[in-house]
Amino acid sequence: MKQAVDVYGEERWRAYLYSRLVEYRHEVCSAHGLDTRITSAELVLPASFNVNSVIDHDFDQPVFEPCPPARGGWRLRDDAYLSGAERLQELSTSEGKSFLICHSAYSKPTDPGLQKRPHLVYESQVFRLAEFGKDTAADAAKTLRQSRSDKVFAILTDLHQNPCEVPSGSIFCTDVFDGEVLIVFRVQ
Repeated sequence: MKQAVDVYGEERWRAYLYSRLVEYRHEVCSAHGLDTRITSAELVLPASFNVNSVIDHDFDQPVFEPCPPARGGWRLRDDAYLSGAERLQELSTSEGKSFLICHSAYSKPTDPGLQKRPHLVYESQVFRLAEFGKDTAADAAKTLRQSRSDKVFAILTDLHQNPCEVPSGSIFCTDVFDGEVLIVFRVQ
């Protein structure tokens, strides 16, 4: 179970999301402009989590109690990423957008393990794919986690598209709180 909290009305949340869009433009779309504005934003958390404890929390600091570290020292919170993926799956159904394109900054187009997973390569950047309708929310959560480098950048779209040509109404997903929680936002 999950909860989605509207954070669009908070200036500090909008500033954080705009900073993430700027990072995406510079790291992924270096040759393209990404002229967009944010029109909505939702912080997605497991239902058991107290929302009031995170609204004013430092974006770069973890919010969950320490868990045994996963490989590489990163905390594995299946419930947090599954909550975000469930929300993306709901939006996929209501919006008719079935592909989740996840930037995978640490992957190289020649990585042997990558060849076994759905992906696309755009200007030497690797993007892993999840397809709602074919893949479950748990599969999408796994794709988001596996794609994460030092941050999550994902786009929910209706087709295999150039990840730097973002049509109006596109739905983005990124992480917050040291990579522990996902936030979903719409751009125009």
